[in-house]
Amino acid sequence: MSRPQEYRILSVRWVASSFRTVRSVWLSYEALHLHFTRKSSDPLTESREKARFAGLAKKLESGTFIKNLGLMHDALEELSDLSLALQRVDISLPVANKLVGRQVEVFVLPERHLIPCIIKRHVMQLNVVYLEV
Repeated sequence: MSRPQEYRILSVRWVASSFRTVRSVWLSYEALHLHFTRKSSDPLTESREKARFAGLAKKLESGTFIKNLGLMHDALEELSDLSLALQRVDISLPVANKLVGRQVEVFVLPERHLIPCIIKRHVMQLNVVYLEV
């Protein structure tokens, strides 16, 4: 007999906190890459730490990382906005249902909504930084 799958319900604060974290990495991308690159070749840094910083710099240089970061940014931004809307004191059940329904539609059809947004907005924003890397 198999156990039913357990799902963990994350709090409202988790969405906002995660969005702030992803947004911080997004906005600090160039500075983070520069820091990791410099530390990976700093003669005062231990070899183990140099390897760690080199690995982090390489991870940031990955096109996949940039696209995933953009996707997370967009998805968490959407969820953060929805969360704030649902916390309003004056929201009615029909309005809340409509907002959740719209959001579900956005996530069910991500190729129509999120992916083009990432490719157009995020990758183009980081294009200059990415080419310099």
